[in-house]
Amino acid sequence: MQMGLMVLGQKSISGMLARYDLHLAHMLVLNGLAGTQPGIPTAPLGQPGQRITLSMSDISRALDMPPASATAMIDRLTARSLVERIPSPQDRRMVLVTLTEDGRELTRQFQQHWKQLQLDAYDVISDEHLQDHLHLMQRLHQQYLIRSGTPDDRVPAPPPPEDSP
Repeated sequence: MQMGLMVLGQKSISGMLARYDLHLAHMLVLNGLAGTQPGIPTAPLGQPGQRITLSMSDISRALDMPPASATAMIDRLTARSLVERIPSPQDRRMVLVTLTEDGRELTRQFQQHWKQLQLDAYDVISDEHLQDHLHLMQRLHQQYLIRSGTPDDRVPAPPPPEDSP
């Protein structure tokens, strides 16, 4: 059951990404550079409000992939003009990756497309079933955090379902 939910979610995203000729790892990097991917640490280049950058080691570490694989992935995104490599202002030996205008636009389109897909999918489910689903997902999330030994104080305990005593 658990694997079935994960596989369905991944198939939905993968199918949509195929329209953009991208894979999940590509979109994680693009979203990270757009500042919209939780779990990928980003650093602004220079002053606040400027471009977000990631080092190759940040990308490799965030995606848990060998540096050579991260480099090949960035090569592909660079060839499509979605990202560019720039020298680090602090250390000229270090290369940083940032979104191009095309990369920002593609990321924006993908996020809009994904949001609409979710709205359309949830539109066929009753509010009652959505509440049940939300409660279940909150409970699962809480258990993942507890069992991994990293309780998250920012996640409130899920409220009991309305029909509980």
